Amino acid sequence: MKRISALALMALMIIAMMSFAVSAKNNDKIEAPYFNIPPVIDGVVTLEEWGNVSVHVTPEQSASYYCDAGGGALDISFNMWLRWDETYLYIAVVTNEPDGHSLPQGEGSLWNGDVIQFRADPAGPNGSGDKNAPWSNASIPNISVGQLSDGKQTSWDFQASKEIPGAKYKINVGSNSTTYEVAIPHEYFGGKGKENFVYGFSLVRLNAPKGATYNAWLTWGDGICGPQENDDRVGSNSLTLVKKDAIIIPETTAATEAPAAKAAAKTPAAQTGDIGLAILAIPAILSLAGVHIVRKTRK
Repeated sequence: MKRISALALMALMIIAMMSFAVSAKNNDKIEAPYFNIPPVIDGVVTLEEWGNVSVHVTPEQSASYYCDAGGGALDISFNMWLRWDETYLYIAVVTNEPDGHSLPQGEGSLWNGDVIQFRADPAGPNGSGDKNAPWSNASIPNISVGQLSDGKQTSWDFQASKEIPGAKYKINVGSNSTTYEVAIPHEYFGGKGKENFVYGFSLVRLNAPKGATYNAWLTWGDGICGPQENDDRVGSNSLTLVKKDAIIIPETTAATEAPAAKAAAKTPAAQTGDIGLAILAIPAILSLAGVHIVRKTRK
């Protein structure tokens, strides 16, 4: 009887160890493609301009943590794009806006409302060696970017107590979602815009009901918001800059040009009264020729 009890106890211990392994949280390893065609920072994110999403952040992810100070579950999940070139680290976030937009104050209070906040450590993920305090030193920039309730858009580094020099950003607040487009110089982080450079990176999306201050936040990676139990922490995530073009431009070949030329030859010349019809036909002819029409002017 004692032997059976010992075996049962051993089985329970194994199950417990397996359950712990399954529930353990691990940080993410993400690659940031190279921006061969830099975006226009205008608060509009498209597949053509930014490429595929880097990560879809939800509370269910192992590298995420959700805190609701308001007592109700809010959907503040977000899509995030991470890109780079020799000068900038680019960040784009498109997030749900479940209860209106509110960010009452700037500068040192730029965390207290609808805003994104992030850190990038040039020493890599968990540069300190401790996932519960992942940053390699106290001077790692702690940056918020947001649109105040009065419409002003601004940035702030809580570590240096100043706006970020050389930063580019634009926020587009909609009725159901908000878009953030941000470019921060690598130099400001102490990083390098070169292939295979690795940042330790975390980003949090804070939320506030319209006319109020923050009531919830969702973080990808740790080291920005609290309170948070150490067992729930993963530290900073790994962000590797790779020399893979973010934007793929289809090549025009002779095979696609020939049919288009034939089609164009059969198209009758427009009469004086058919100018509008001719204008409508131009995009179709260009499309047949394999020409990509860029509607957005790039700077």
